[in-house]
Amino acid sequence: MPSIEQQIELVKTLVNDIHTRVASLSPEQLARPSACADWQVHDVLSHLIGGAERQTDSMRRGRAGDSGPAPGFTPADSTTLSVNNAQRDIQRREQLGDGLLSAFDTAYASLQEQIDGLGPDDWETPCWHLRRGAISAADYLELRIQELAIHDWDMRHGLEDSPQLNADCVSTLLSATPKWLGMCFRPGEKLDSPVVYEFDLAPPYETSIIVRVQGDSFDFPAEDEAPDRWTVCGEAPAFLLFIYGRITGREAIAANEFAITGDPALLDQFEAWFRGV
Repeated sequence: MPSIEQQIELVKTLVNDIHTRVASLSPEQLARPSACADWQVHDVLSHLIGGAERQTDSMRRGRAGDSGPAPGFTPADSTTLSVNNAQRDIQRREQLGDGLLSAFDTAYASLQEQIDGLGPDDWETPCWHLRRGAISAADYLELRIQELAIHDWDMRHGLEDSPQLNADCVSTLLSATPKWLGMCFRPGEKLDSPVVYEFDLAPPYETSIIVRVQGDSFDFPAEDEAPDRWTVCGEAPAFLLFIYGRITGREAIAANEFAITGDPALLDQFEAWFRGV
């Protein structure tokens, strides 16, 4: 797990990289489809702007002792949130027009000011998040790296033949995996017996992530608690793109990024349980 200081620098690097790339794009390139079904490349940038603004507001209120929802908050299920967010970010992009990149710079400068204002003892400060409720400032920083790294890939997917995740983000994304899967789990009927997945990741990460799904719940058992495991061997970036819904398990198998023994339908089932947000 990278340190807080390393994560702060990673946010700066990702923001600078995105700014540099977007500044070089033509209007036609900005209007290309991204990896997000409902968004063009510039819509993804609009989403990143809104995310930074909401995080800045949440951190500011959290530091003032308010970790509850922002005024006007209305609870909604995950599907409704996703649909509403997609339309909101498209509308915001249309409103910003040529000022989109400038708004991105302003939003992340304001967020950086909030981050810089946190001392060593402030990172456990609770701050409101729309989907997860009150989370620590440290968790929010990790979540910002997730958003920037994955959506950077989404934008480049519309512009490059073989986009790659930023390698410096992989460790942070792997450490955030339990929280991510918890946020996007879609429970179903309780199973008669659990399905246990083991994602055995290749060097340099060389880690195993074990997920036991009961149908209506899931957990992360230790190896000795789940002897009957269905193993997927693969590269860490492919695993991350899989759990974030950017590639399917079958696509990863076809590209030789996953190696499995057994029925690939079990990967299809994993995708149904963990469908993203």
